[in-house]
Amino acid sequence: MILAGERESIVKYSKQMLKSGLVVGTGGNISIYNREENLIAITPGSRDYLTLEAKDIIVLDSDGRIVDGEGSPSSELALHRIFYKNREDISSVVHTHSFHAASLSCMNKGVPAIHYLIACAGGDVRCAPYETFGTSELAQQALLGMEARRCVLLARHGLVSGARTLEKAYSIASHIEYIAGLYLTCLSAGQDIQPLSVEELEKLNREFVSYQ
Repeated sequence: MILAGERESIVKYSKQMLKSGLVVGTGGNISIYNREENLIAITPGSRDYLTLEAKDIIVLDSDGRIVDGEGSPSSELALHRIFYKNREDISSVVHTHSFHAASLSCMNKGVPAIHYLIACAGGDVRCAPYETFGTSELAQQALLGMEARRCVLLARHGLVSGARTLEKAYSIASHIEYIAGLYLTCLSAGQDIQPLSVEELEKLNREFVSYQ
């Protein structure tokens, strides 16, 4: 089976993503780009993650042509491909509809640097302007919003994270969802939240180089 290891990993994290509440139903998607083989493995569209098997993961070439697997790839394929084309530091993308991050995105708010774990994303997480799901316009806005970062919120939609490995991309998505929850809790309590200083963020980013 082509990209067997990548497909098994995607199945593992897809199920974990659902069980952790980072998505609801068949929402969200995950992919891995094998740069040596120049092939992308990605979750299929509208599939129950709990019944997903490695053979169900779609494999495509870098131009988006299906190489192996039955059915259709995720409708957000363009969102994944644009990072693999433009970000050499990213070889895995995780897209979630996690509750707190999506809540902020519905207010066109990003995630400020209120907690040290924000360093996993490279700094504060921006919110990209709204575009219709599955479009090249959405992919372009996500790429711009994630410049010099490893995570971005999509307005009225969800969250996208990227890293060299799926494990790291998933960890970033989980940490930013946690911080988004903290931020919403502070806002609801009427607290004025001061973000970490630029100097502290630079220090933290040096400590979090393992996420790159």
